[in-house]
Amino acid sequence: MIVAAIAYLMLTGTQKTFTYYYSVGELLSNEQAGTGETIRVSGVVEPHSISRDNANHVIKFLIADPASGAVLPVIYGGMVPDMFKAGIGVVVEGRYTPDGAFMARAMLAKCPSKYEAMVEQPSSASPQR
Repeated sequence: MIVAAIAYLMLTGTQKTFTYYYSVGELLSNEQAGTGETIRVSGVVEPHSISRDNANHVIKFLIADPASGAVLPVIYGGMVPDMFKAGIGVVVEGRYTPDGAFMARAMLAKCPSKYEAMVEQPSSASPQR
């Protein structure tokens, strides 16, 4: 009985901290997804889609799902991560509106999965012996 109680507490505790996010394709193909609830959506920022309204501190951009090709317009008014640019993966959190836009209240930029070390090239002006 004690083991069952501990297992139940562990299961319910991890369910509250676990956060799932949809891909753009999953969100757009699932009619039940995002119906008024706060959700997270993952995608890649489309090139040439970033529009900034500095007076109102709003940024608009498109995110795409590389697997399905689905595209979602995002409107975000908050601190933009330093890494934010076209081609970077992002996760936005907010609400999917009936007009097809995603009103984000939080945005996370995904770090590249592969970092490459910078290798210094030998200088051609090195002293010769």
